[in-house]
Amino acid sequence: MMHSSLRRIQHLNKSLNFDPKSSSSLRFRKLSTSNDKSNQLRSQIEERKQIVIQIENQASNGKRISSDLAKKNVEMRNSLTNIFNYDTLEAKRLTKDTLKHSFETIQKNENVHPIRKVEELETRNERGRRTYVLVHSDLLTEDGKAEEPLVFVNVALLKKIPSTIKEVFECKEESENSSHCIFYSIGSTQRGLNGIELAHFLLKKVIPMAKNEFSDMRNFLTLSPIPNFCSWIHSEVLNSPNDANKWFTEIELAQMNGFDYLKSSLERFESTTAEEKEVLRVPLMRLCAHYLCVEKRKRGALDPVANFHLKNGASVGKLHWMADTCTLRMSQSFGMMVSYFYNLELKEKNLIDYHNNSTVHIEDKVKILLEKSRL
Repeated sequence: MMHSSLRRIQHLNKSLNFDPKSSSSLRFRKLSTSNDKSNQLRSQIEERKQIVIQIENQASNGKRISSDLAKKNVEMRNSLTNIFNYDTLEAKRLTKDTLKHSFETIQKNENVHPIRKVEELETRNERGRRTYVLVHSDLLTEDGKAEEPLVFVNVALLKKIPSTIKEVFECKEESENSSHCIFYSIGSTQRGLNGIELAHFLLKKVIPMAKNEFSDMRNFLTLSPIPNFCSWIHSEVLNSPNDANKWFTEIELAQMNGFDYLKSSLERFESTTAEEKEVLRVPLMRLCAHYLCVEKRKRGALDPVANFHLKNGASVGKLHWMADTCTLRMSQSFGMMVSYFYNLELKEKNLIDYHNNSTVHIEDKVKILLEKSRL
């Protein structure tokens, strides 16, 4: 029986001109093996993703997380951590070839500055800009033609700190004297890998890559959104008219004709006049510094983006007034953005301080705003 099966396979190979020892046959077998490995990893990641979703659903519904589910989650996270660790992962710059294969994954997970077409991602990789991805050699894209991005970061190479996102998007020149590496968007693509410090790994690998490419590169920072600042203002500040003097000076309240008018101006901020915005600038910058540096959720920063960068060793560096005036950003943060600074000499100390003591490291320009705080 076994011999007859073997003869049938040999006959089929002969009829198809299939030589198992030929280079094309070896490539086919290698590709099949690669796809098998990739599919196995995808299955593991998907299984963990479903567990994460179940845990999140139980928590959001006020239910106690089952011990079996929690145990399974820890086991799977530990197993995946052994596979996706710093030494097994590689940071790569997207090229014209890999960009097209990675587009769908990045497009689905680009939540900071959404993209719709592959041409937009191509623009982000013209002169003066880069997209770096973190990959594992055994996890491939759906078409099997490139490694799947686990995390991506969009970078602009400038000679100074940008004050607006427009400066980043208009960056189309590249200079050997570029001294500022701006991380303006970072995203994770695999929910099943939550809890593994992939973004930390990517930034840790990208920084030396940029330093090697540009000899003057010495400043690494972000231009980041502040997604929940408006929500915090509305819930904590505007709902407390009796505490108006806690948040605003008498001069500020007088300039805005009292708390009620000030509240109205903040609620319709996008449509206020330039003069009204300018009056609101000082108190909003001060309140934003307080929100980012002082307000907490458990032991970490209340703002999710701040918490992400602080736990990766950054400091709160600089606030930017009206840095992004699109409707989304105006509704999130009154158009403000923030730069988190990555000081290479202090990065490890900062992340340890934040992890152990919830210490937020703050640069001088933000300290000045905090010193003016009324809290």
